Amino acid sequence: MKAKLNSQEKIDKKKRLGQFFTDSKLAKLLSALSVEPEYISIFDPMCGKADMLTAASLFNNKAQLVGVDIDEGAIEKAEQNFCENNVTNIQNLYNSNIFSKTILDKLPFIQYDLVITNPPYVRYQSLNNDNESRLPSAEEIRAALLDIINNFQNLDINDKKIYSELVKGYSGLSDLAVPSWILCSMLTKENGRLAMVVPESWLNREYAYPIHYLLLKYFDIEYVIEDVDRSWFKEALIKTNLVIAKKKARVENLYKEVRNKTYVHVGIKQAHGNESSLVGNIIPGLVLHEHQFKRELQLKLDKYMKNGLCKRVNIINLYDSLVENAKETRWYKNIEGNASGKLKNNKGNLMPTTLKELLAKNKTEFITLEELGVQIGQGLRTGANKFFYVELEEELGNMSLIKLDQIFDSKVIEVPSSVLLPVIRKQNELPLGYTVNSELTKGRVIWLENFIHPKDYTKLNGLNVQSKIMNAALSDYVSKAETMNIGMTGSEKYIPYLSAVKTNVTKMKNNDPNTIRYWYMLPKLSYRHKPELFVPRINNLSPKFLLNDTLPLVIDANFSTIWTTDNSLVNKFTLIALLNSDWFILVCELLGSIMGGGALKLEATHLKKALLPKFSINNYLELTNLGIRLSTGDTSAKTQIDQIFAETIMPENQTVFIKEIRKLTMNKQADRIGK
Repeated sequence: MKAKLNSQEKIDKKKRLGQFFTDSKLAKLLSALSVEPEYISIFDPMCGKADMLTAASLFNNKAQLVGVDIDEGAIEKAEQNFCENNVTNIQNLYNSNIFSKTILDKLPFIQYDLVITNPPYVRYQSLNNDNESRLPSAEEIRAALLDIINNFQNLDINDKKIYSELVKGYSGLSDLAVPSWILCSMLTKENGRLAMVVPESWLNREYAYPIHYLLLKYFDIEYVIEDVDRSWFKEALIKTNLVIAKKKARVENLYKEVRNKTYVHVGIKQAHGNESSLVGNIIPGLVLHEHQFKRELQLKLDKYMKNGLCKRVNIINLYDSLVENAKETRWYKNIEGNASGKLKNNKGNLMPTTLKELLAKNKTEFITLEELGVQIGQGLRTGANKFFYVELEEELGNMSLIKLDQIFDSKVIEVPSSVLLPVIRKQNELPLGYTVNSELTKGRVIWLENFIHPKDYTKLNGLNVQSKIMNAALSDYVSKAETMNIGMTGSEKYIPYLSAVKTNVTKMKNNDPNTIRYWYMLPKLSYRHKPELFVPRINNLSPKFLLNDTLPLVIDANFSTIWTTDNSLVNKFTLIALLNSDWFILVCELLGSIMGGGALKLEATHLKKALLPKFSINNYLELTNLGIRLSTGDTSAKTQIDQIFAETIMPENQTVFIKEIRKLTMNKQADRIGK
């Protein structure tokens, strides 16, 4: 007889297995958009309690349903689910690890008309071989996939090479969903469909690019459905998308194939649904709202585009991002070689596709920011913003009044001014211009480098400690934070033990008590935390690069950060001119990752790949002066900045160059924003 799990053990097991079972309403929507009445086989390789297969039976009651899950308890729930919902389709359920040639050989079909699933989102670092979870290790999954590919009857020699390179090349930082995508793709028939629940990060994580490639190479993306309000998986605290794609024959020339294609992006809000359907308030009064919703999307798409529910997204955007970010990876080079449809410049770097025709005869030398001696990183990640970030109420000389976060009842306390550093935490704190000023921001980060809690001081038994003892208000605040449960009952969380906070703790070195660091002491700040320039990582509109003022603020991890070094060929004023040029804004649009809602994500990795023309010394001097003007609010300097770019890149036709750059930028932004 099996021992029953308590509530905490159940939660831990769900996390290990990535078990966030699909809500029946979500399963119905995904099934409606992907099931066809002529399908004879529907497969869920990570079926859980079979919500997907149960929903699919509503739209096709004749197809044979096949499900596999590694958890025996889930299979028992799946059988019960079929029974309770009177599913009459032929059913085949297997308790097994799907990443195994043995189980695949037992299944009734080699490939399926529809593969529909919500794969487990378990990070590879969490995969293990213990008896309880039965999850194979990361390398076992990789080896199993290679074995499956080598023996898969429906792949020709070129397909096997492509799939093998993807399996060997995907990142070890990937979650379990990445190999799941690869396997599901193989198991989908040509002209069949793949329907997946994915985290929003499938659009912008570095490790997702093999999936993008797979989709473009073997599928036509039809729909991406966005969970606008993060309401589908509240327990998992992630924003999700549904992706529906139709399998096709392997594409030989990706650029030629995708340049004129689009998919439909639909934003579903919580208000669009009712108690029985995610779209019940869009299509009221029906039993199967989802089936009619699919028909409406097919026949009346313009109506929904006008009211903002959906938009068409150009697939060339996904291609551009894929090539720019994957072109240097081994797997991409081994599969595509140089057949990327891109233009090489004289430094061997690759220009984005969108600039290919414009710069076809260009002889300008281009350079990266790092080649200019510029460093790029990410701002401060505190690990516990609700503790470390506070609001300045009033400065009283050596003391200041601060307001704590609402989890601490928005209490106002008095602390030494020296423990407070001005910080930019989020975009709504940014000015209208191009320069931030520490005197105008009320955000503060608690910086306890030189302060120690009384109880920690007592433990040191009078050793020569240079840190000051916290005042009563500050020590009470730290004590409260140590004992406050910020998690849920049965799943307690305490600030000192959060993954990014507990790393602050270090033991004494060389018998010096001043080397001890406590959880409330943030890591030492570096240039990336107090940079000369920064830009939001998530940009709804056009990205804007801002200058940190003469008393540099701390910049949060919501921003990518930029700074010069002793070896830099430019200064911060040159940079603010270069980075806010029309040229560089377009390059950002081409390199950045487009998120589900149309926002542009700009990470340090994107900015490091961006190319700038190599200017003359006189040009750099001009740009420095124009950067000073721009930083002080003279936006007319922008016109002259763009003119210098035009004179350098296309001297023979400067007016056309400026117009084309602006037109391309507007088109890219319109595509992603949906206007």
